[in-house]
Amino acid sequence: MNVGFRVPPARSLSPLAIAVLCLIAFATTSQAAEPIVFYGDENLPPYEHLDDGVPVGVNVDLMKAVARTLGRPADIRLGNWGEAQRVARERGGVVLGFLGRTAEREKDFAFTQSTLPADFAFFVRADGPFAEGLVPAPGVKIGVPRGGLAREFVERLEPGVEVVVVDDSIDGTRRLLRGRIDALAANAWAERALLRELNIRGIDQLPPFERRTGNMAVRKDDVALLADLDRAVGELKHSGEFDRIIDRWSPRRLHIYSTSELGLAIAAGGLLAAAVFALGIAVHALRRKQRLLASEIARRARTEKELREATARAEDAVESRSKFLAAASHDLRQPLQSLLLFQELLAPHVAEDGREALKHLGRGLDALRELLNGLLDISRLDAGVVAPSIEDFALQDLIEQIEAAYKPLAAAKGDLTFHIDPCPAVVRSDPTLLGRMVRNLVENALRYTEAGRIDVVFVAGAGQLRIEVHDTGMGIAPEHLDRIWEEFHQLGNPERDRNRGLGLGLAIVRRLSVLLGHPVEVTSRPGRGSVFSITVPLGVEAPRQTQSPLTAIAGAGDYAVLIDDDPIVLLGLKTIFESWGFQVLAAGSIDQALSELERRPEIVVADYRLRDGHSGAEAIWRIRDLWGADVPGVVLTGDTGEAVRDDAAAHGLSVIYKPATPRQLAEILDKGKIAAREPS
Repeated sequence: MNVGFRVPPARSLSPLAIAVLCLIAFATTSQAAEPIVFYGDENLPPYEHLDDGVPVGVNVDLMKAVARTLGRPADIRLGNWGEAQRVARERGGVVLGFLGRTAEREKDFAFTQSTLPADFAFFVRADGPFAEGLVPAPGVKIGVPRGGLAREFVERLEPGVEVVVVDDSIDGTRRLLRGRIDALAANAWAERALLRELNIRGIDQLPPFERRTGNMAVRKDDVALLADLDRAVGELKHSGEFDRIIDRWSPRRLHIYSTSELGLAIAAGGLLAAAVFALGIAVHALRRKQRLLASEIARRARTEKELREATARAEDAVESRSKFLAAASHDLRQPLQSLLLFQELLAPHVAEDGREALKHLGRGLDALRELLNGLLDISRLDAGVVAPSIEDFALQDLIEQIEAAYKPLAAAKGDLTFHIDPCPAVVRSDPTLLGRMVRNLVENALRYTEAGRIDVVFVAGAGQLRIEVHDTGMGIAPEHLDRIWEEFHQLGNPERDRNRGLGLGLAIVRRLSVLLGHPVEVTSRPGRGSVFSITVPLGVEAPRQTQSPLTAIAGAGDYAVLIDDDPIVLLGLKTIFESWGFQVLAAGSIDQALSELERRPEIVVADYRLRDGHSGAEAIWRIRDLWGADVPGVVLTGDTGEAVRDDAAAHGLSVIYKPATPRQLAEILDKGKIAAREPS
């Protein structure tokens, strides 16, 4: 049901003035800039509602005034309010015309300065038991409109009552009059206007229990649009137009027409009939405008069709690229995984004079693994298939890991000191991706600093933390400062010595910077050193999680089930686990593992992609069905997509990405306390 509101008829406008205004409005609309799209509620009078399909209300007038102030037309769309919020959250570039500000909504939306009042109050029957005040008790029924803030407020203020969700204020008012609810919690201004417009008597308002204001809102990343809206609202308030709009729609001016007013309306109809003659003067010009408009519509239709076709081609290209990345990630990592496992196994069997050759083999494999990971990471970032998992976390854990990993490497250079400040701050980011950024900067400093110092320091201020990596290395000439972020661009390494890296680290840092919204900067003085920095938003306090140190892996006869459809990888895994003291069942398929499994295993390690559409996660939960849900499981995979991570998380499984070194396998076993004991 749509409820229309009426205001007193306009005065002192001559027919000729009306005609001129119509012509000006038509000409302005046909040449306007791109409209601002506003979303609103189709049934929230007097703020906004549909009257015979036409948006009207105080907030509709305010949205038009804001667009007019910015020199753009307003495209106002009123409908289901919950759907409107979902569209604004997913699409961006649109404006929610009237949204109450809460901590939960601030996660997704940014708000302008306050626009309209939005007090909430209880409405009760004047002859009911709560006319003098609401007394919360079990069995008291309070109606709250669907999709609004009233329910949240009521549940917080009156936890003992029964909350009844109604379709809207009209439905709630009807139920209140019929005695189906004891009180209605609603927007006070809107409910008073509704009662006055429908001439409803016998309902009283209690004092407001929540005083709020509404705001216009946009998606959090629409910074420019938010600034324009804020500026327009400020200008409207300063000029007095803001107050005039509110005054026109104030509830005290909303009423049913009396008989005398109806007579005035009829008289006004006569004036409008006279205005038709004046409008006839503009018919010729209007027809010309219509022809021009039809031509423009046809041109835009062609352009829209071309854009749809281009979008479809782009989406097909992205899908093909994603499929290629998944296949390349898996197929290239499989043989490299075998090489890493067997290189580790060869160490005890190589004579002293062959140790140096084996060491060079290991370095070559590490370089190949680094190159593969870097190329695939860059491809996945460019394809947009990396989705960050943002959370608040203590930075100290990451700091300790980086210090433990790189301090020995710096010490091995002899004259190089590596220092990292402690940092108790909590930041908001993706822990894994931020860690990758910092590690890449530290590795870059290590490659280009032979002596002196490398310092990692932290500078907090204005809700942000700047992570700075200082080095006393060779420095960067000004003409190279922009190019260092390009793939394979290296300074002072024309012979492509792989001990100086591959030239992918800073390229990955720049792409992760864009993905996470963490700006990166660099300053440098040739011959004196460089400072790289990452700016990260501060978060709220998060509990520290301590990790136990890695202990030696000693299977001591424990039973391990290994499943991989690549025979070479399976053989490498089997040999590694047997060298750790495990009894091993190595199987190339789920069926083989189930048929040969005779007792409960202490650990199951399975490749994720198995033959005939089966997965490692499926293998582990089928073994758990037989031997208990607490059987530890690890998924070993060359597929770095989110689907693998989500599937593993759903089954409580650890994930190791190929190519993995034996030490990485041991760390996963230790992290889950799987057969990790000191050797006897």
